[in-house]
Amino acid sequence: MSHLIIRHLTLMQENLYFYFPDSENDQLTFNMWMLNPSTDEGSDHCDALLELRVDYSQKAIFKTFSHPMDFWVTLLDIPEYKDLAEQAIAIFVQMPTSYLCEQGSSSLVLIKTKKRNAILNLDPVMRVALENRLYLDSP
Repeated sequence: MSHLIIRHLTLMQENLYFYFPDSENDQLTFNMWMLNPSTDEGSDHCDALLELRVDYSQKAIFKTFSHPMDFWVTLLDIPEYKDLAEQAIAIFVQMPTSYLCEQGSSSLVLIKTKKRNAILNLDPVMRVALENRLYLDSP
């Protein structure tokens, strides 16, 4: 019995490494500077990030925001941090983009039921469904 359990756990561990490779973990660690720019975790230690880490006024401003994305948006107006802010925003924006794709798939499943299978032009119906979802999901 113990042999079967060990084999099962070994297969589970191999599957975990397949679905969650170490390279993705390294990428997450590398990008931790976006969540808290004052930490030394990850990043390539570019000059702008090093300057930001010692800028006490920006550290105080960072603490006032509930989400790091809001902080990076404010840095777009500061020329010395603009490139760094654009990098952070580009990575933050990836998640909502995939979220909207999932919302579109869910809307399509709800629209194309057996009773509505005769609908040929889905563009206007999908547009209304997605705009409605965006309106309902926004704060």
